[in-house]
Amino acid sequence: MPLPELPLDVYTQIFSQLPVSAANDGSISLARCSQANSLLREAACQSTLWDVHYRARYRHPAQAFSDSEGQDLPEDARLRYISRRRLDCTALHLLERIVSCVGDRCNTMKELVALSFDVWDALEIERTQPLPVMFQQPGQDLNTLVAPHAFPRRYWAGVALDLIAKSYATRLWRRLGEDPAAVSFEDAMAALSCFCGKSPLEMQSMFDDLASRCRAKLQADGCELNTADAACDVARICTGICDFMRSEGFGPADGTDFRRVHHHFAHFYLTTHRQTIPLSLVHVFVAIGTRLGLQASPVDFPYRVIAHVSHPSPTVDDIFVDVFGSDTRAILDPREDVARRCIAVGVHPDEIPQFIAPRRATPLILRSARNIVSSEFEDTVSPRSLIRTAVHVTKCVVTLVSEQMVDPTGFLLGTDTIQFDCATYISGIIAPALPAPRNRHLALMCDHRIRTARDEDSVVTMRTSSDRTVLYFVGMIFQHARYNYTGVIIGWNSTCDATESWIQQMGVDQLPRGRHQPFYNIYDVFGQQRYVAEDNIAVNADPHPSIQALIDQVPSLGMYFEDADIGEDEEGQTKARLLLSPEYQKKYPEDGHFGNAWMAD
Repeated sequence: MPLPELPLDVYTQIFSQLPVSAANDGSISLARCSQANSLLREAACQSTLWDVHYRARYRHPAQAFSDSEGQDLPEDARLRYISRRRLDCTALHLLERIVSCVGDRCNTMKELVALSFDVWDALEIERTQPLPVMFQQPGQDLNTLVAPHAFPRRYWAGVALDLIAKSYATRLWRRLGEDPAAVSFEDAMAALSCFCGKSPLEMQSMFDDLASRCRAKLQADGCELNTADAACDVARICTGICDFMRSEGFGPADGTDFRRVHHHFAHFYLTTHRQTIPLSLVHVFVAIGTRLGLQASPVDFPYRVIAHVSHPSPTVDDIFVDVFGSDTRAILDPREDVARRCIAVGVHPDEIPQFIAPRRATPLILRSARNIVSSEFEDTVSPRSLIRTAVHVTKCVVTLVSEQMVDPTGFLLGTDTIQFDCATYISGIIAPALPAPRNRHLALMCDHRIRTARDEDSVVTMRTSSDRTVLYFVGMIFQHARYNYTGVIIGWNSTCDATESWIQQMGVDQLPRGRHQPFYNIYDVFGQQRYVAEDNIAVNADPHPSIQALIDQVPSLGMYFEDADIGEDEEGQTKARLLLSPEYQKKYPEDGHFGNAWMAD
């Protein structure tokens, strides 16, 4: 006997209780219900039910940051969700091709990155999927279902997200170079964080949250925010913003911390490095002030960057704010304080007006680039990977924004520049912005880098064809016999493949077997890549903490490996290896079997 049907509004109420998350659990159930009978279909297809699932999965509006013109998404939330999910499926198919090394990876990555922020949320979900048990942090659910090749998928999803963010940033700075009025100071500065894989929406959200809480605090203190009124107390609002920032932990960095490279990236000085430099504090002040209705701008002041706020009344002086020194005095007198500071650093009185004028983004983003160059040599604390990223950002900014002509080829294409950088934003965005013949030269060098990487990726290294016995294998966790650090092998040569100068500098010929023995490319647990002789390789007796340290310190580990295996030898000594990713199974097809035998021995 069939069950009686319930009224439509009852089904609607039931469906509204389905779980809402980015993981799609509730939306999948809703989709299945829409394939049932006509009454369930009518209930499950209601746009209001789908809207919450859409907003839970998609934080980035479709084409929110894209310059391309595309079809508008349907107004109906269900159809909008379906349209975005189709794009997600396209992105995940491309990601699978990259992970599995199918076809031309550079062109596949280029196609994936071209989908831009429309697929950012889907790739972000991939980057947070569960890892195999051996890679999980303590306390995680060991029964979680793990997708095939989860670790490589995480890595390559992260690479795609980085390239999408870099493409957005370079496109933004390209517009800035073409039209200084086209890009705001806030956006130009926040885009620096895109080279650390951050979405611009993340920066915007943090600024929005700060401004919302600042507004609430000012209103609670009785401060009127009628910023369009000629009688508005702009100075009080500016002082209130500075007070709010200090209450939130923003303030001046000092000592050796002043030169930390973190101070140039908004995602750091909005979170962990709020004690920061003048330019970054002004960036935060301008972002908050603009949201409160102030006409706030930076001033490229020679002493230190300050903020300029226009007063709505033409008869009242504009406001100059020293955000960095606001704990002693926030508001500067333009005739006394500002002029005195200019003269103190050698500015002629007749030139003062040009130094205190509100500025657009261009001179400030270039000033940030100069500061980064200084930090490169003076910052001895920050991770070298972050410093390298910061230097590459500087090169992109200078190439796109500066009026000074530079040869971008050797400037941009450093040793850390991967082929996917060349295939996406360097050849597709930076090169076309340059005048001839620099544009053609850069494009040709990018093509050369891509072809070289493609040739290297096609090399297959066989143990059985080596002219000497290779004792160890890709994936082995080892301990350096002389220096005692732990690492993992990521490649090998049957003999030393380094330059003669390196061989002499490292004393290779003083080793028992000299240069005529296998050498191994390795990553140590500190994230450093090294080249180690077989004489110096020993089995690691305590590999458990080493695996987690490698995951934490080697961001590219997922390119090489996908899981781990730990066992014991006949004497009860622990030994471990990392299992090869699909890419490295193809590059070293015999090492997996050799590793199996070594573990079973």
